[in-house]
Amino acid sequence: MPETVITSAGEEQDEYGLEIAADILHKQVFKRVNLPRLLAAAAMAGYREEALEALIAWGTGKSSIDDIWEEISPMAQDKCVMEGVKPSDEKRKKKAD
Repeated sequence: MPETVITSAGEEQDEYGLEIAADILHKQVFKRVNLPRLLAAAAMAGYREEALEALIAWGTGKSSIDDIWEEISPMAQDKCVMEGVKPSDEKRKKKAD
């Protein structure tokens, strides 16, 4: 796991530096917490092999969370992380039949 180090160049930059660090940490925590949901959404959208490969790459440390997030996000449905997983169009068609 990568280590995050917060340093400051001087008293006048402490608050600004902490704001930047807090933003970076927030994004990292958000991705780490929501990656399983993102992978599930991608799998339900029809990208099962890609989601499984990403899960294996994450679990074995071969890919970073940032890289996996960037790769899988376009495959998942819009707003899936914040509003829950929605079925793919293929599943909607099956339900309509």
